Amino acid sequence: MTEVPQDAIKKTLRNVWGFDHLREEQEALIQKVLSGQDLLAVLPTGYGKTLCFELPAVLTPGLTLVITPLVALMQDQVTKGRQRGLKTAALHGELSRPERKAVLKGIAEGSWQLLYISPEGLLHPGVWSVVHSSPVVRIVLDEAHCAISWGETFRPHYLRLAAVRRAFPQSPALCAFTATAPPPMLKALVELLELNTAQRIILKPYRSNLFLRVQTCWTPRQRYTATLEFLQQHRNQGGLVYRRTRAGAEELAQTLQQQGWKTAAYHAGMGTDQRRMVESQWQTGELPFVVATCAFGLGIDRADVRWVLHYEPSLSLEEYLQEFGRAGRDQKPAEALLLVSEPTGWLDPSDKQMRQYFKRQQQEQQKYALALARKLPVQGHVTEVQRQFASSSGDTFYQALALLQRGKALQWHSPFEYQLQMQQFDAKFLEEDPAAPQMAAYATRQGCRWQFLLQAFGFAHEACGHCDRCSRN
Repeated sequence: MTEVPQDAIKKTLRNVWGFDHLREEQEALIQKVLSGQDLLAVLPTGYGKTLCFELPAVLTPGLTLVITPLVALMQDQVTKGRQRGLKTAALHGELSRPERKAVLKGIAEGSWQLLYISPEGLLHPGVWSVVHSSPVVRIVLDEAHCAISWGETFRPHYLRLAAVRRAFPQSPALCAFTATAPPPMLKALVELLELNTAQRIILKPYRSNLFLRVQTCWTPRQRYTATLEFLQQHRNQGGLVYRRTRAGAEELAQTLQQQGWKTAAYHAGMGTDQRRMVESQWQTGELPFVVATCAFGLGIDRADVRWVLHYEPSLSLEEYLQEFGRAGRDQKPAEALLLVSEPTGWLDPSDKQMRQYFKRQQQEQQKYALALARKLPVQGHVTEVQRQFASSSGDTFYQALALLQRGKALQWHSPFEYQLQMQQFDAKFLEEDPAAPQMAAYATRQGCRWQFLLQAFGFAHEACGHCDRCSRN
């Protein structure tokens, strides 16, 4: 790829973004993206990773394809990009027919510098035929951890992205960006995305302005009381309450509303207009806080979030770090509180029941995947094969294929053509995920909480002074 003079980079940075300087790591990242190398970058939340692929997209000809998981994230980035004069667009299911037609026309005509799209949107046959013939110069996987965290459960199209890159005749670079990736996840990303020769820039996720606290609750009532006390301490401050299920978010939001709190539930089961309204009300401060599932987080930013409360533990440390990372993005002090059941689960079994619920879901998916494998043709076109299994939903079918891929029993020769190799099936993928024990270990940790988190992510770290354990000592 043509080298871009440093003067051109600085001029574009000043004229488009209004900055005179880049952080040292940002400058190194941008140079690597411009060089056309594959890249794996792990940057703390609020570090400005979007700039690291938007600036190269402005400076080089061709289309930068940005794979991103949520519509809210796409819309936020497109809105900000267009305000800066970037030729950027998003393609998703919430567009009207004329809007969708205009975006596709722009792709075909080479009008866009950046196109934001989900894995599912990209792998729609009609969209793929247009994108595949366009001059894609690089593929950016934003929030790359979702490929591992979600790819085997409810976003299986992520697992076909290596085949997507191979299908382009011009061999575009693949740049994966995320804020959270412990060593096992990094290894899985490299294998999934075929990034063995990628350049790596991995920064410590520690943020000294975030104070971490864990509180043990001995009964369900005590958990609710602890929530009320925390909300009182942070009244009129921007924040987020996370719950694990849609029903839990609805129930808690309704109870708090009845107690006079101005809040709302947020989850993926709500209508599009309702979700956008809640997002807007929270971002403008009309709603000080929302009670949300993990669907609320990526790309829905508000700089002055002073606190994040987890009503139950997250399913993994990386998910937990992502979620409490919504707080303190203005670099001012913020607090993250995690509520956990007492260790035995006798008096408050809710955390144990939650883990068992998600484990049962996983087991049902695995059972279906193995049954499906006995029926599938050894090789075929996925769209045609799915029609033969109309008794199952499309999501369930693709989740089964993702689980078979994880078990080394399925390979993608193209984004739509698979080959089944059950003799290579590795049953280890059925074993329990170590994420739950890690979360339990964090909650019962006697020493520094930041130290535990950072060691889990592969970094050495001394006691921080910014958690309940250190402040107590």
